[in-house]
Amino acid sequence: MPKRSKRKLKTQKKKFERTIEQRFKDFAEEVEDLAERFDFHVEKKSKKIESHWFGTLGFLWPLIGGVFGLLFLAFGIWLLSWVNFSLQNIFISTITNFLFINIHWFFAAFLLFGYGDYLSRRFTQEYWTISPIFVSMRVYFTIWFSVWILKLINLYAENEIIRVISNFLSLNIWGISVLFLVLGYVGIVLKKLL
Repeated sequence: MPKRSKRKLKTQKKKFERTIEQRFKDFAEEVEDLAERFDFHVEKKSKKIESHWFGTLGFLWPLIGGVFGLLFLAFGIWLLSWVNFSLQNIFISTITNFLFINIHWFFAAFLLFGYGDYLSRRFTQEYWTISPIFVSMRVYFTIWFSVWILKLINLYAENEIIRVISNFLSLNIWGISVLFLVLGYVGIVLKKLL
């Protein structure tokens, strides 16, 4: 094959590669733009639907959400128990017992999180005064649940590190919650001063 035709083939190949590459870039930009518009549209719709329910049901909306959360949790407990009926697994049995015994605390957490969200949307100007309290309560609930999970894991895995972490969190749960409360108010004060 002559050198000219080889060069011509190489240039055509490079040109073809650049064209394909450019088309892929254009296609990727179009898909990205489409995804951004779709995301914006979905977010706008969900906010509209959410604000509709918040506006229509008002103070009852978090209570209704808490009841639905409780029903969902109860269904999950029932489903786990049903699955475990044939398996007779002690681990699953322990989980279902814990969830059933503490179902009232989970309902309280659903209400707490729901009303915290409701108050933050309803009273946006005033919410800053109580927001650290809700954050501290969420931290407390999260640590309480995490400690139980860690203790359950340690019951079967018997890991020294997990035991130390769960004991530390269990002993310091109130201190950590109060720390988050204090840090929240310090952050608010600093934000107001600056």
